[in-house]
Amino acid sequence: MKYALGIDLGTTNSVMAIVKNPEQKPEIIPMGANDESLLQSALYFSDINGKSRVFFGSSAVNRGLNSGIIDYFKQDFKRDIARDVESEAPNHVRVNSIILSALILNEFKKRSDIVSMELGVDPIHDAVITVPAYFTSEQRRATKNAGRLAGLNILRIINEPTAAAISYAHEKGVSGKVLVYDLGGGTFDVTVMDVDNHHYNILATDGNHRLGGIDFDKRLVKFIESKLEEQGLNMTMLSAKEKLQLRYQAEKIKIALSVDETAFYETYTDQGAFGVEISREEFRQQIADLLKDTMIKVQSTMTAAKINWDELDHILLVGGSTRMPLVREAIEAMSGQQPTYSINPDTIVAEGASIIANLIANDAVSFEEETDGQSTETQTGKMVIRDITSQGLGMLLRKSPQKDYSFVGDFFNKVVVARNTPIPTLKNYDIYAVSDGQDTFRVRITEGNYENPLSVKPILEIREQLAHPRRKGEKIAQIRFAFDTEQMVHIGVFDGLTGQMINRYRINTEVESESHFVEDDLSELKAVYDKFVQ
Repeated sequence: MKYALGIDLGTTNSVMAIVKNPEQKPEIIPMGANDESLLQSALYFSDINGKSRVFFGSSAVNRGLNSGIIDYFKQDFKRDIARDVESEAPNHVRVNSIILSALILNEFKKRSDIVSMELGVDPIHDAVITVPAYFTSEQRRATKNAGRLAGLNILRIINEPTAAAISYAHEKGVSGKVLVYDLGGGTFDVTVMDVDNHHYNILATDGNHRLGGIDFDKRLVKFIESKLEEQGLNMTMLSAKEKLQLRYQAEKIKIALSVDETAFYETYTDQGAFGVEISREEFRQQIADLLKDTMIKVQSTMTAAKINWDELDHILLVGGSTRMPLVREAIEAMSGQQPTYSINPDTIVAEGASIIANLIANDAVSFEEETDGQSTETQTGKMVIRDITSQGLGMLLRKSPQKDYSFVGDFFNKVVVARNTPIPTLKNYDIYAVSDGQDTFRVRITEGNYENPLSVKPILEIREQLAHPRRKGEKIAQIRFAFDTEQMVHIGVFDGLTGQMINRYRINTEVESESHFVEDDLSELKAVYDKFVQ
């Protein structure tokens, strides 16, 4: 039996698990000096007496909140994955979310080396990493690159709700229609799937990768600040560290309100002692619109899946933020049924990832629906996971004068591959000459599921020269849109007359255009990463 790791790389907490036995029962690999199940996704950089150090988890948080330099404390960086966002580390070194994620993953790799020695096997560096279902192709690729930077062999990127459902169905031996409501520290996903024995068919998904427990904390911070200002305390003079301390206190109050009806915040300043009592009902009022947004997405996902509530067999609440009674009450009110509370919402994703990692390592899972007219499960006995696109894929076209549009501008977004399309998938779109003698063309590829160009993200601009000019109305090119089984985007451009390939592109953190693709060049990131690896 081969071994592989399952890693839930979260915004606020990360978890690693492994399957050590043929029964495929996952085990959480403890982290840190106190062998905790969760590693807080936080880092603190230190450079004292010429010695660079990086602290992780609770050690990083303690330094960031108390003794350390606030600029060297890093948290919530998953939200910036694949974005052009950098921050300061000691000695004027700039770090981004890929480097920070890689440093977290390196801590997992070091712990896995200890597990490998205990098992008496070579170092276990094969891993499956989970991401929010609503992540874009760029975010998925950036996550994969963080794993590569850490020295892991990334077997696959898997959606968090899929991993959670596999863990639950595997342990309980259940089948049926499953809704996974995944509200973590920084992201929200909802996924509906059909589980039939060892066949997982994802039906619909939606989400918001900038909505999570952090945003609930921020609402509490604003409420506390307003109450303290009413008592005469000037909150505009807080330092960055004091603001961070207040946010962590707000998180503790949120947790307390999951158990008690009221919680109390107190602070002592030169102006005296101040306090704010907060009730669960007041908290509900502060977060009502955030909670409503998740419920709207739940209902739209059920509609997209063509499932009625009375047809749903299981509801899984995943992510630490689902421990809030307000979340559970909202789900129960909407669905008319009680979710499953027998799972650990903090660890179930990593457990599912470890099951998938074990199956991949031992060639016991397929991500293809069927071959030669037969299901893969029937042919091979493998588990089958059939996923869907979480984002649409399209291109910008000039507006038609025969159609009315609800937005201004000269262009609209033509969705070629709609969200919730089963993958792998391939769709073609033909473009035609708009004038005689046209010998060049431009195509702007987008990611998103909306007609308004302002609501989608441009991911690729193609400019090509034709070998032979075309007459007006003659086919210029065929654009081939493809999602692979990991939701990576591939674009092909073919001559409209000869059918020959003009070019092809793979959408990564940077666009590649070449005949034979190679892995992303991580040399610059690695040079920075190596400065902090012990």
